[in-house]
Amino acid sequence: MFQNCKKCYGSLPASVLSRINQNLLSVSQGGSAWKQTSCLLRARHEAVGRRTLLTSGQQHLSPEQELAVRSTVCYHQGFHREGTFPESLPVLLSQTIDDPKNSGMTVKDKDYLYTLRNKVCPRHPSSECGLPRLSRCKRLFPDWRGMQKGIFITRPEKRYFSSSSNLSHPAREENVMNIFDRKTKRKQRDRAALAKDVEVYDYIKDEIAYRMVDRIRDVTRKFPVAVDLGCGRGLMSNYLTEDEIGTLYQCEMSEKMLDQAPAPEGVKTIKLVVDEEFIPFKEESLDLVISSLSLHWVNDLPGTLRQIHTALKKDGAFIGAVFGGDTLFELRCSLQLAELEREGGFAPHISPFTGMQDIGNLLTRSGYSLLTVDKEELQVNYPSMYELMHDLKGMAESNASWSRKNYLQRDTMAAAAAIYKDMYGNEDGSVPATFQVIFMIGWKPDKSQAKPSARGSATASLKDLDKLNMDVPTKE
Repeated sequence: MFQNCKKCYGSLPASVLSRINQNLLSVSQGGSAWKQTSCLLRARHEAVGRRTLLTSGQQHLSPEQELAVRSTVCYHQGFHREGTFPESLPVLLSQTIDDPKNSGMTVKDKDYLYTLRNKVCPRHPSSECGLPRLSRCKRLFPDWRGMQKGIFITRPEKRYFSSSSNLSHPAREENVMNIFDRKTKRKQRDRAALAKDVEVYDYIKDEIAYRMVDRIRDVTRKFPVAVDLGCGRGLMSNYLTEDEIGTLYQCEMSEKMLDQAPAPEGVKTIKLVVDEEFIPFKEESLDLVISSLSLHWVNDLPGTLRQIHTALKKDGAFIGAVFGGDTLFELRCSLQLAELEREGGFAPHISPFTGMQDIGNLLTRSGYSLLTVDKEELQVNYPSMYELMHDLKGMAESNASWSRKNYLQRDTMAAAAAIYKDMYGNEDGSVPATFQVIFMIGWKPDKSQAKPSARGSATASLKDLDKLNMDVPTKE
């Protein structure tokens, strides 16, 4: 399955090649459909800039199946949950990652990723080499520890982030602030999904899911292939029907939450474990991407928006919702004042959120057209601050920033609850909590989309808007 180019790499130990083949064969024979087709995996070097793809036998995979198993090499696994592919399926089709020190590409977890590189052979094209420049999960190559001629393995000592994929923006590299602990956020979602009364805490997300689907229905066409990115427990699936969606890919980083996501009635549904920071779908393969209350936990939001833009077909739509900057401002102020009073300083207990103007700028920078950005506020009353914090934990919306404090002193908590009630309390003794939600809609540009009229072609003046009920003279 793997053929070693001795001129480029030297002789690899037979045990190494045998182990690689065993791992790949065990994957390819893990499910019934794979046994029937006898699909053997192979590594094929496809030059796309400095990138490579780990591909499976194209002749045995339909476009939908190929799309379903596409996933990123680093950090997470993508697998089909409906039985077509084995649940233990590792990475098959992927945008792999160059050395992060050279390319600035994202490496999510140093405990999970080894970066495999090879020196460029001046005598042979890279496509002739049996082991091209690839990045591999150590789960796929657990026994490879040797240092061969022209091949070396390096383990990243810190995390690296980038704003976009080298496939779509090869010359653009930005420094991305590592604000959120994604591993902690995944654990929070896993814990919330295991709660016996998990559905009790869905009231905010369920309301936003309904409003998201209402915006989808404003579009008078059906989307053949759609992705619910960060679907959580699949609340939007409760409102989607076959009239809006043909095939739905439910993507969520928490496998336990994903297991609880229902399938919309009459809609073909495929579940994938996917980190929102690494979009695993092919270029121009999706008609619609929706994301409800998930992207505000992404470190590289500009990069994620660009990846979504790349995966959308022309005239494809992205519809999303995130918490805005004024979310939980009452709780934030109360905790800060209490900590200043009791401890002489304060740490962030509410994660930072993006402002409405910033969302519009990010969508424009990412290449979207026909933008629509609006915000809505939901105010929920709670008996006290303690019930609010308990519900936030049940929603998996607890703070996950790297700079967070792991605990609050008891007297500080009591002072914060008193300040909260005194400053913002209602007459009936309850306390309000504000959830500001920013909705965004962007389209991938296409020639068929409406274009602005030529300058000077207007037939009426804006200064006459107050006279709409009267006859307004027009240009002759």
